[in-house]
Amino acid sequence: AFGVGFVAGPAIGGALGTLHTRLPFLASAVLYALAGAAVARLPNTKPARRQGFEIAVGLLAAPVLMLNLGMSMFEALLSYFSAFARGLTPFQIGLLFLVSGVAAGAAQPVVRRLERSSSPGRNAPLGMAVMAAGLLLLSLASNSLAALYLGAALVSLGGVVASSFIFAAASRRGAGVELGALQSAGTLGRIAGPAIGGYLYTTISATAPFIASAAVVATTAAFTSLLLSRAVVR
Repeated sequence: AFGVGFVAGPAIGGALGTLHTRLPFLASAVLYALAGAAVARLPNTKPARRQGFEIAVGLLAAPVLMLNLGMSMFEALLSYFSAFARGLTPFQIGLLFLVSGVAAGAAQPVVRRLERSSSPGRNAPLGMAVMAAGLLLLSLASNSLAALYLGAALVSLGGVVASSFIFAAASRRGAGVELGALQSAGTLGRIAGPAIGGYLYTTISATAPFIASAAVVATTAAFTSLLLSRAVVR
């Protein structure tokens, strides 16, 4: 569902934008309202649990924060990087996001296959490693359009795989409070990421945000592997 939305969203927004510049934002507001109404009607599928906070699950907030920090730097600056540093046309940038969305959608069967063959302790760091490789490829793509597209696809694919298995590990022991803390950590990362990435982009170089993001994600992969392999979260 995430992949379908990621693919369809830019296309629908672009079509609405040709009618009026405010229509994409109005349509987004309506969709958010409908989603909120739908979520409010969902039943509670878990029985009542003990009160308190599961510290072991809360430790996963750190990799969730850092993963979203790296992903948001990539998402916020990809358009600027593609247009101004690599000279892509609007059509080519739209195609880049299409490729990225298709890769995110393709990650779902990958997640299901990995889930049957391995544990979150291996699969989450694997996704982060793929994501870091894609970020480095983006920074080294130079004038190669194929490398740019491949890098964006790897980032999207790896990001979905990593986040899926982190939350899978958390959901084994966590209740709503713990999972809410993870969501809050992810939101914090998405707030800070564009600001940090923008600063690196304007003060150092166009590729600096992607290199920094790759370093953050690679470090997070090592920490997550240690955290899950030590059976902090079973």
